[in-house]
Amino acid sequence: MALQKREKTLVYVAGGLLAVLVPLLLSSGLGGGGGNSAAERDNLQDEVDQKTEEMKLLDGSNVVATLANLQKRSLPSDKELATSDYQAWLRSLVDHVEFDAVERISSSRGQNRPGIYESFTFSVKCRGTLEELTEFLDEFYAVDYLHKITRLEMTPNKESEVLELRISIEAMSLPEAVRKTLPLVHVALEEESPRARPQWLTLDKDAYSEAIVQRPMEEAESPEEEARTVPGGLFAMYREKEKLIVVVDEPDELDEPDEPDEPEPPPFDYARHTNISGIVFRGGRPEVWIRIRTTDESLIRHVGETFEAGSVRAKVTKIDLEQSCVEIEEDGRLRTLKLGDFLIESVELSSN
Repeated sequence: MALQKREKTLVYVAGGLLAVLVPLLLSSGLGGGGGNSAAERDNLQDEVDQKTEEMKLLDGSNVVATLANLQKRSLPSDKELATSDYQAWLRSLVDHVEFDAVERISSSRGQNRPGIYESFTFSVKCRGTLEELTEFLDEFYAVDYLHKITRLEMTPNKESEVLELRISIEAMSLPEAVRKTLPLVHVALEEESPRARPQWLTLDKDAYSEAIVQRPMEEAESPEEEARTVPGGLFAMYREKEKLIVVVDEPDELDEPDEPDEPEPPPFDYARHTNISGIVFRGGRPEVWIRIRTTDESLIRHVGETFEAGSVRAKVTKIDLEQSCVEIEEDGRLRTLKLGDFLIESVELSSN
């Protein structure tokens, strides 16, 4: 990268200062041991170091290296692919950590500077435990994409360990991105070899889980006894250790009543565990991803193609990328499903 006129001038000035300062530094070091010679030598050394750092900042190779690193981490330059591929990967990560009740995984365009970068925002609304959230964060930051979490809302539930989660994410695409596509399925650290754990994750996954998910709940009675820890972590309430005395009276022997026959369980319906896991634009046309969670099977269908899952046998009639929904025809009736909906949650469209 060629230096601009102003940068060249600064380089010449810095070089000139070095040419003056270095001889002064050497002469002061060779001179006598005057009272101020050491202090003056230190001051001159500081100035030399400062000018050297300024010259490094003007070195075009540093800028080129930084830009190359950003281009390597960038989402694909194609805006449609960047959005659809990243959203598909994010859905795969959410499924991997087994978040529950995933209501929405949406995307929108962020702040952009044409020719410099494109910014995209993604949001996830779901439920999960603190342990699942810790695993999500660990896996998210282990992937070297140009992305970050900008907002994380956690609402605890008094009656369970499940949290209401809202996660906001920003990702960027550069014009000369190295990646042309993104993997549509997240691969966990322990599932890929020889993928090394990134240096910026200073602890292993278990250490993060231990620090975040659990904390001491009762004081130890002696130095040799470890404090008891239970799930709850950041949201667990501290409780004093209580002694509980239970007195049990043995009841008289009673004739045990005959146990009623257990009713036969209803037949298993895969449609209850099959949802719309992705709506993307790929290969010049939209497509819908249908995931059967019990068998971990994924179906990819386009408009006009049919599919079968449990009690549902239907044909895809419309895929709406903007509204993130899909229209299907089942038994001659049109029904609609949003991204994340299970098949049994489909809504029948009005015939008007």
